[in-house]
Amino acid sequence: MPRLADVSDLMEHLDVQGDEALLERLLDAAEVVAERYARRRFSPDPVDTTGPGIPKTFALTRNKSSLRVPDLRVVTSIVIDGALISDDDYRLSYGASTEPATHIYLRSGSYLYSWNGYADARITITGHWGFNPTPPDVIHAVLSSAARAYRMRDASYGDSVVVEGGGNLNYVRQLSEEAKAILDSYRVPNFAFA
Repeated sequence: MPRLADVSDLMEHLDVQGDEALLERLLDAAEVVAERYARRRFSPDPVDTTGPGIPKTFALTRNKSSLRVPDLRVVTSIVIDGALISDDDYRLSYGASTEPATHIYLRSGSYLYSWNGYADARITITGHWGFNPTPPDVIHAVLSSAARAYRMRDASYGDSVVVEGGGNLNYVRQLSEEAKAILDSYRVPNFAFA
């Protein structure tokens, strides 16, 4: 089910009244594509931002002091192989001050350096994840992508369709340049420095 926008937003964006089930599927697909493309979580997890945090467990590679985390907003606790670490033992790294954290760095002297360095560790982070609120430009990119998919049906899966009043609409079978530009600004590289 779509989380970033709703079907009424898409209908308004398209200026149509249509099959709500179809529009919901298109909107849901556009959200998934946006999040996979940017490698970000654009909606809050859990949805109830006042409730308890959600635990997520990751493998912490030996001899590494950093870990990519999926948009961490609020830390409730961090446990490495069963040992609770303090707030002084880590720092979070942000893409921008208004975004959730994308990396966690363990400080020297933390539990990381007293653990058995010959094996990977399990790190469990309990907290609130994802953007809250979703940035307006991301919502626009998702609505535009869903609207594009809706209009592609009129093109009979061709690359061009003639529109009423003359002219052509051209379609490319990928994200639009506008959506890519918006999502690229949130994209996190696939690497981190130790």
